[in-house]
Amino acid sequence: MKLKKIASLALAGVMAVSMLAGCSTASNGGNNGGEGEGEGEGTVVSGYSSVLGEALKNVDCIKDKDYITFQDNAEDKTALQAAVDAVEAEALEDYATTWGAKLISPDNGDFKGDTSKRMEKIFVNGAKISDDDLKSGDIAMAWYAGYNNNKPNGYSKFINTSAKDGVLYVVNGAVTVEQAVKMVAEKIEDQLKNAANALPETNAKPDDCKTCAGYGSYKYSYTISVSVVDKTQQSDYDQASNFAHFIAVTVSRTAKVA
Repeated sequence: MKLKKIASLALAGVMAVSMLAGCSTASNGGNNGGEGEGEGEGTVVSGYSSVLGEALKNVDCIKDKDYITFQDNAEDKTALQAAVDAVEAEALEDYATTWGAKLISPDNGDFKGDTSKRMEKIFVNGAKISDDDLKSGDIAMAWYAGYNNNKPNGYSKFINTSAKDGVLYVVNGAVTVEQAVKMVAEKIEDQLKNAANALPETNAKPDDCKTCAGYGSYKYSYTISVSVVDKTQQSDYDQASNFAHFIAVTVSRTAKVA
């Protein structure tokens, strides 16, 4: 009987340790998940957004900035999928036979025409882009913090609001998705380096603006997201299989009173 009691106590002890270990794991998981709810440093990075973040981590306007994070965006992925679904076989052949990361834009990109225009419209609407088009220079977001754009009354209508912009790229499917995202990162880095005041932390006011002070001061935080959709389709002409990676990069900005 004594031995049975000892065995029972030992088993109870093992179960208690197991339960504590389970609580500890759950607690850690909860803490990690909670990091994604905050802003800046410590935010959980996921998916291909982490690949872009790693590639851009030493860019001056991003390095050591706790108000910039990288995080996947499900809304962007859905919008990109809808845009890619609209790509026809002939257009995919053009996209798939290019090398390097090529910008898809009807205005200032490597690919122009009806397909690019249709893709842009679908993505802009689905991802809820603040502007009505996708221009690579806008991804620096400096335009959205300016006082001389989209005024009324001399003020930018985006200074005190959330804003979002993005770009679309295509990369030949002969490379891996990770390699394709790194190619896109080189393009994004160029855009950020070439922009004046890229990803500004505040709405800096021009020295000669006498009425700007009345508009208020705002601090900005940014979430940079990457979405990838692959497409394979046989050509209508030679039945060759064309394969390409379509990559969307968006920057979502939140404005708060400084």
